Amino acid sequence: MQQKHKILIIEDNKSLATALSDILTNHGYLVEMAENAIEAQAHLTTAHLVLIDLLLPDRPGMELLKELREVNPEAEAIIITGYADTHSAIDALNLGACAYLEKPVLPEKLILFAKRSLEKWQLSRELKRREQEIRGLTALTGDILNERIRMLEEAEEKEQQLARLFRNISLASRSLDPVKVGNELLTQIVDLTGANHASFIFTVPYRDIVDRVDYFKDMKPFQIERRPGGKLDAIFRNAEPLVISDLTKNPAAHPQLVAAGIKSMAGYPLVIEEITYGALLLHSIRDGAFANHKDIISAFADLCIIPLKIAIAYKEAETSRQEWETTVNALRIGIVLMDRDRMIIKANKFFSEMVGLPLHQIPRKRICQLAHGHSEPITDCPLEKACKTGKSSDAIIDEPFLKMKELQVRIEPIFDDKGSITHFVHTFEDLQSRP
Repeated sequence: MQQKHKILIIEDNKSLATALSDILTNHGYLVEMAENAIEAQAHLTTAHLVLIDLLLPDRPGMELLKELREVNPEAEAIIITGYADTHSAIDALNLGACAYLEKPVLPEKLILFAKRSLEKWQLSRELKRREQEIRGLTALTGDILNERIRMLEEAEEKEQQLARLFRNISLASRSLDPVKVGNELLTQIVDLTGANHASFIFTVPYRDIVDRVDYFKDMKPFQIERRPGGKLDAIFRNAEPLVISDLTKNPAAHPQLVAAGIKSMAGYPLVIEEITYGALLLHSIRDGAFANHKDIISAFADLCIIPLKIAIAYKEAETSRQEWETTVNALRIGIVLMDRDRMIIKANKFFSEMVGLPLHQIPRKRICQLAHGHSEPITDCPLEKACKTGKSSDAIIDEPFLKMKELQVRIEPIFDDKGSITHFVHTFEDLQSRP
C-alpha cells in the first residue's frame, strides 16, 4: 500500500487552516495543523510538505523555514502570505521553499503546487534510495569478477551524475525566471553530453509552441520550426523519446538542421501526469553523440520539468496579478477582501487613499477600525447583516469617520464548496465625488 504524503499547515487563522486542510484531505493527503511555531515543533521532523504562514503570532515564518531546513532538510516547503512581497519571495526560495502563495489561496492552485512539491520530494527520496543501493552493492563486490566491478562502477558513476544534476537543478529552480532557469539547466546537459545545441520548447497542452530557450556551444545559432509530421511533432504527439545517431542518412531530416551541419539529435518529452508540456532537444555536429547518454538525458528531462513549470507558472501568475492589480487600482471605488473574522487580507489603491494608509499597512487590520474608527463591529453595519444572512448587503450611509456623507457600501460573501462563508468582498464608493 502506497504511503500517504504528510502535509503540515502552520497558520494562525483557524478558518483558513481548516479550509486548506479540507482541500488537501479530500485529495488523499494526511494533514496536520498548527496555529503557531510552538505547536509546529512536534511535526516538523515527520512532514513531507510544510505550508508556513509568513506572519505567525509567535515567530516569523521565515525563521521557522530555516529551522525546517535544519531538522528535516528533505521536506518541501510552501510559504503562504496575505500580501505580495518580492523580497520575501526571493528569501523564501533561497531558503529552499518551492513556492510562494498569496492569500486567498485558490484550491486548484494549492493542489497544483502541493502535487509538484511532493513530486520533487519523491524524486529526492528515490535518488537517495538508489544512491544507498549502489553504495551497498559496491561494498559487496570484493570477490566479484573485474568485469562485474567495472559495470557497477559505471552504474555508480551514472548515479553520481544524476546526483550532481539533481543538486544543480535544485539550485537552478530557486530562480523564478524561466529563461534563466532554462539557460542554467541547458548549460549542464550540454557540458555533460557534449552537445552543440540544447533547447527547451514549451507548449500549451495540445496546442502550439508558446515559448522556448536555446543554448549553443561551438556553433552558429540557428532555429527550427515545428513541422506537421516532423521529428519535433512526433515527440509531442507520441510523448516518447527520439534519438537519431546519423541524420545524414535520414531523408526526412529538417533542412535547417542539415544546413547547420547537425549529424545527430535527441529529443525527450517533458511530461507530468501523462500531459506533455514541452520537449528537451539536443543536437550535435558529431555522429552518435547521444547513444551513450540516453539514461542521463532521460533522467535530466524528468527532473527539469518541475522547476521549469514552476518558473513559467510563477511568471504567468505574476503577469496576471500585475494586470489585475493595475485594473483594480484604476477603479475609483474602494475594494477590500476580508476573512470571516473581518480581518483585511488585501485592498486596492483607492481604499488606501480613503483611509489614509499605505497599502502595505492595511492587511491584517480589522475593517471596522479603518472604515468606522471602532475596535468592534457596528451592529447595524451591512457587513454584519451579510454575516448573519449569508446574502449580499448594501446601503448608503453617512460616515463621519471618513468624512463622507453619501458613502455607498456593498458586501458580497464568498462561499466554499460546502456552502460555508470563507471571505467577504467589501466595496466603498463616495457618491458625492462622482463626476
